[in-house]
Amino acid sequence: MRVLLVEDNAGIAGNIAEYLELRGMSVDFAYRGEAALQRLEEQSFDVVILDVMMPGMDGLAVCDHLRHRLQLDVPVLFLTARDTLDDKLAGFARGGDDYLVKPFQLPELEARLQALVTRHQGRLQQTVNVGSLELDLRNQQARLGETPLALDRVQFRLLSLLVQQAPAVVRKTDLEYHLWREEALEGSVLRTHIYRLRKQLPEQSLETVRGQGYRLCEQRLTAPDRSVPAGPGPQSPC
Repeated sequence: MRVLLVEDNAGIAGNIAEYLELRGMSVDFAYRGEAALQRLEEQSFDVVILDVMMPGMDGLAVCDHLRHRLQLDVPVLFLTARDTLDDKLAGFARGGDDYLVKPFQLPELEARLQALVTRHQGRLQQTVNVGSLELDLRNQQARLGETPLALDRVQFRLLSLLVQQAPAVVRKTDLEYHLWREEALEGSVLRTHIYRLRKQLPEQSLETVRGQGYRLCEQRLTAPDRSVPAGPGPQSPC
């Protein structure tokens, strides 16, 4: 289990990490909210332990950012000294999955982490397929046949929505909301990502449906046959 521990108290962080690592978990640290978000953009974690009270960006803001800006579904366990119902509800409202009040016993922390990860893995479909295209949603990897696709984070999120909705048309506004929520962006941004994604896929497999949106054509999502020279031929309908 890969754990991101976000705690500005070095003593508390050290005690938690030592305990979890003795139980076979891999623990990475961040002592500030901004550093936590950078780790989450660069790496994948099974669960995040997130202190609420931190200088600068607090834990609530971090959780809100990773849910709505980074679009991550990783389980989040809040740690805090605040134990009122309103505090707990605020944590859940910002996207937290569980709430543990300081001081706490380390075996309880471990048990809650295991429960969060088990539930998350149980509900997360590991792979989805359209034609020869396969997406590993958990590890954010894609391949066409045996060939891995080099997708950045935005391209993968874009492709995952198209795959899960295929063969239906996905509206431009739905794609923009999936990627950026309410953030106002210049109209060509989505087109740029669509263009770059098309370069990774077979020709005409990602269609523009004028006035509606975009869709994937399953019949054209086939891995290249390396035994036969490429050449012009009739296009299959979607």
